[in-house]
Amino acid sequence: SICEFLGVSLMGSFVSTTLAHEVVFPSSFPGQELELFVIGMFSALVGSAIWLGVATFLKLPVSTTQTIVGGIVGFGLVSKGANAINATELYEIIISWFLSPVLGALFSATLFG
Repeated sequence: SICEFLGVSLMGSFVSTTLAHEVVFPSSFPGQELELFVIGMFSALVGSAIWLGVATFLKLPVSTTQTIVGGIVGFGLVSKGANAINATELYEIIISWFLSPVLGALFSATLFG
């Protein structure tokens, strides 16, 4: 609980900034198209919320982070194609999904082992 609180408190704004500005390039939506970016991000958020509600109701294991990242990437691909996606940032996010449990296990083994 302490580590979760510290993670959200210390790193939460960085996660929000990454999701809002670095997964899909906002510069891919110049001028009046910026409205499309806002609508797309809002749609990804609403779609993620609905999916998380349905998955929770059905007692399915689900990741909120993977859901919102998938929604944002999907919106970027559909609206502007692969060039709108920051592949480097996306790869870093995906790598973190694999590294986090491993590092958590090592930390726990060190602390409690």
